[in-house]
Amino acid sequence: MKIKSRNMTFAAALFALLQLTASCASEKNDEHDLTFESFNQCIWNIADNNDEFVYLSKKPSIVLFYDENSEPCKSIMPIADSLSSKYGQTIDFYKTNVATEQALCNSLKISVTPTIILFSNDSKPLVVEGLRPQREYENIIEKRISKE
Repeated sequence: MKIKSRNMTFAAALFALLQLTASCASEKNDEHDLTFESFNQCIWNIADNNDEFVYLSKKPSIVLFYDENSEPCKSIMPIADSLSSKYGQTIDFYKTNVATEQALCNSLKISVTPTIILFSNDSKPLVVEGLRPQREYENIIEKRISKE
């Protein structure tokens, strides 16, 4: 009976892990923004660990914080799409609407849109505020990827 119980526990844990992985993957869909809850599951559990950065993903991640009524944010969307196409195999890309995810933005002290944060295991998150030329974003990404 104990073996069966262990197998059931292992199966339950495996199922939970697969659900978490699937939810993180579905959050990258263009139709869905990264929410406070999914950020806590996929990137960094700031709800429980706000003082110390503990990155949860194996791949680097970029989160774009945007305001859909902002002209600079409208301008960055094609750049973000291009970066996602170019680096999508090595970096997970997410987006977050600041109007609907105020709790997440407040936790991360987002005050400027657009803001891009690059998360990875090797260092603290890198914050880039404001609209920049695409080549500048590419340089930042390539410099960070080369450290991985």
